[in-house]
Amino acid sequence: MGTRSLKPQDGDAVDAILSRIEAALADANLSGALAEAGALSDAAKTSLGGWITSLNTLNAATNALRELQQTITSQD
Repeated sequence: MGTRSLKPQDGDAVDAILSRIEAALADANLSGALAEAGALSDAAKTSLGGWITSLNTLNAATNALRELQQTITSQD
């Protein structure tokens, strides 16, 4: 069993990319996590395809909610 870094790592290895995705998610940076996921190999993207799709959906919903909140706030 291998281990994975708990701190964001530089580089293009899957472990390094996953460490940066995890750090972005810990900071609630969904778009940053998606950007990092884009750097994954095709095999890793295939393995994480459902998760990446869900993250895209969550990011879109979060952005829509933020826009709605700004619209409501600006109408006051």
